[in-house]
Amino acid sequence: MRRKVLLWNLLLWQVIFGYSQTLLPPDGKTLLVIGQDLQSVYDYAQSGYFPTPGGVTSYASLYDVANPSAAFPFGGLGEDLQGDVAPDIDWGAGPLNTHNAGYGYPNSTLAIGLYMTEEFFPGGLTGIANGDYDTEVNRLADFLADLDQPVFLRIGYEFDGNWNIGYNNTTNFINAYKHIVDIIRPKAPKTMMVWQSCTSPVDDIIEGYHEDITTWYPGDDYVDYMGYSWFITTQQQYELTDELVEFARERGKPVMVSESAPQGYDLNELNYRYINTMLGGAPGTNPVSKTPTEIWDEWFDPFFEYIHENSDVIRVVAYINADWDSQAKWAPPYNEGYWGDTRVQMNAEIRDKWNEEITSDFWIHGSEDLFDLLEGEDVITNPAPTVSFTIPTQGQTYDEGTNVVVAVNATDNTSITKVELYLNNVLVRTESLAPYGWGNPGQNDAALTAMSKGDYTLKAIAFDDEGKSTTKTLAFSVVGEDDENPPVVIGDD
Repeated sequence: MRRKVLLWNLLLWQVIFGYSQTLLPPDGKTLLVIGQDLQSVYDYAQSGYFPTPGGVTSYASLYDVANPSAAFPFGGLGEDLQGDVAPDIDWGAGPLNTHNAGYGYPNSTLAIGLYMTEEFFPGGLTGIANGDYDTEVNRLADFLADLDQPVFLRIGYEFDGNWNIGYNNTTNFINAYKHIVDIIRPKAPKTMMVWQSCTSPVDDIIEGYHEDITTWYPGDDYVDYMGYSWFITTQQQYELTDELVEFARERGKPVMVSESAPQGYDLNELNYRYINTMLGGAPGTNPVSKTPTEIWDEWFDPFFEYIHENSDVIRVVAYINADWDSQAKWAPPYNEGYWGDTRVQMNAEIRDKWNEEITSDFWIHGSEDLFDLLEGEDVITNPAPTVSFTIPTQGQTYDEGTNVVVAVNATDNTSITKVELYLNNVLVRTESLAPYGWGNPGQNDAALTAMSKGDYTLKAIAFDDEGKSTTKTLAFSVVGEDDENPPVVIGDD
């Protein structure tokens, strides 16, 4: 019922105000976006474990998008004044280039965090509202028009965060926000305007009170999506997020989880450290070892549970898949707090649990049909193949020295042209004819012969006659006679 009410409200507002169509995933589905810098997205996409991201995240400073002489030329837009590709920039949080993020992932949407705080630009919001930065706003609008794909533009993201200088003047923020929308929307109607609260317990702890987020609201005709951030799973996080989600339901707006990551956790080293003095102690101190299951149960499970429980309005989710500790802005001495390493591919058990969640029918990812799906068009197309392992089973254990046999089932509504099998991301062999098998007598698959002790990951990629592909992964272990407690691999991809 909630979803029907939301869709009715969306239609009603569009009729009243006459603005562009709100791009939504199909009913009952949610789009998965990965961020938040080029390297982090690339590492996720190229790991071979996951579907193509349904969107990629980038950032740009509005004040600098037309300035080749800025400290960070062109403010992360990634294009010079002639529209040619400009070099990446890095303001301490990984390489950014919005052009490369948009054009480098042609089957994914683009999410942009638009920086416009007054920290280095005193009076900037008033200047934007008065037209002093119309060259920059139009430069951004032209870029979005040329890109011509769905974009989630987070204008003045985390407006209520006390770290965003100038946004505390809600009138100035609203006027600047509306002026940007008025210029961009006619030129780039596929750009969704996202109004994003920080929903941060840290902000309220610092300030000692809670603001009324509606005082920043520019009006229904200027907002396509509402957004929130989710980093810390505490009762206050739930309360602040509930406030945003309920306001979205009231106004008939879909919601984007604009930024999310398990802050304080290191998914590679498997520990948790203090985030800051307000949440335990000095940032980065007091490491506590965690099992993959503990990390999943403490952060990921509540995170996804909240999304599913509020799926009538939460339609887009952006996850930050970064090694924060390697990036200067977030690294020791942790002036911005401790963030850790939130790359889901770094641990096999977490990776399997992640895949089990995101490959369910609830989620949609990057594909040739994605933009049509978001625009509500009927898609009549050849679906991607289906692929599954029949041998071995997920988590199976073999004795050291075993010759491992692999069997894969692959089907398509037209035809399968080939199936590639990888062991720990190294190609074993390509099979072109069914039945698809490896390691059988006479096949000479050395990688699967007399296997040594260790944990292994198999990856099968099936391709159809249109070049579409589907990937499936599976983990297994090889143990020695002296292993009293062989490793257990949890999860089924």
